[in-house]
Amino acid sequence: MAGVIVGLWVGLLFLLVKIKVFKKWYLWMKVSPIVVLVVVLCVLALPMNWGAPVGSVTVYQYVTSIAPAVSGLVEEVDAKSLVPIKQGETLFRIDAVKYQAEVDRLEAALVEAEQNVLQLKATFEAAKSSSEQAVAIRDLAKLNFEKASALRKSNPGALAGLQVDQAEFSLAEANASVQTAKANEEKARLAYKSEIRGESTAVAQLRAQLESAKFDLSNCAVKAPADGQIPGVTLQKGQYLSSGDKVMAFVQSNRVDLLAKIPQNGIRFVELGQTAEVILTTFPGRTFTGKVVHILQLTPDGQLTANNQIMVELPEEQHEQPIVQIELDEGQIEINELIGGMTGQAAIYTDAQKQSHLYRKVSLRMQTWMNYILH
Repeated sequence: MAGVIVGLWVGLLFLLVKIKVFKKWYLWMKVSPIVVLVVVLCVLALPMNWGAPVGSVTVYQYVTSIAPAVSGLVEEVDAKSLVPIKQGETLFRIDAVKYQAEVDRLEAALVEAEQNVLQLKATFEAAKSSSEQAVAIRDLAKLNFEKASALRKSNPGALAGLQVDQAEFSLAEANASVQTAKANEEKARLAYKSEIRGESTAVAQLRAQLESAKFDLSNCAVKAPADGQIPGVTLQKGQYLSSGDKVMAFVQSNRVDLLAKIPQNGIRFVELGQTAEVILTTFPGRTFTGKVVHILQLTPDGQLTANNQIMVELPEEQHEQPIVQIELDEGQIEINELIGGMTGQAAIYTDAQKQSHLYRKVSLRMQTWMNYILH
């Protein structure tokens, strides 16, 4: 770019001499290209490195590993290679017979458990009634004993001692019956009142197992996590899969990221929301505008990871550059036109050295037009 400006300057001087504005090539005219070059470098080119830093940009797409959450035989494969798939559409199905059978079994067990709760309630009510009856009999025996004891004490001849002993034995027997009835009542109450969040624990356990079984059943149909496509489908009907086996790579088409590597001497002036321009080799002659949406200044060679060594193991120096994420303005290009792996250049226009912004814009556009020839 500096050479172009110097060339234009020399061409202007040549034209001025040609049309007789200047009679000859003066010394200052011969030296001026060097002066112009120095001025351009000092005022525009060098400050541009931090006023409008530029770096390589790469388009990234999100790839999701598709793995079933359940095990079984593949019953059907619906996905086809490189055919667009909408979010929620079925990719493939796993034989669901045993998972459906488990759901049916637990549904029956749940109904039975709910019936058992009613039986436990009836048992508790019966035990409660028995306990109340035992208490009434005990109270009557106690009254009889107290009357017999009082009569024996006031008139020893009116009542035989054996009758008092029998009344006392009946009272002791009644007390034992009360304790037994109370124990049975408490046992029935604990069985009936065993609850969690207002529901019988037995019913709650079966309900949780049923939800888990229904979840497994629903996962027999593996669905697309987003809009996208499968680059290559190799899964076959009848193949046995274990839970967690990675069988497909799903490329999302509704989300791409543009990440630019910005030199460290220019990243210090980059801020969120600043204007950016991107050129991609795949689209020569086009310049896309956008803005900075994320800045990651931590680089791989600046990270320390935990280990069991006393001494810290430093990473190898790789001269990594900070990463800046750029979001393109809407309406310039369809998202499905951006393919993961596309590369180009990105320039960010900071608030520093604004006089260099025009110089960067011109050089960036010159480069994108050169892509017609060089790539």
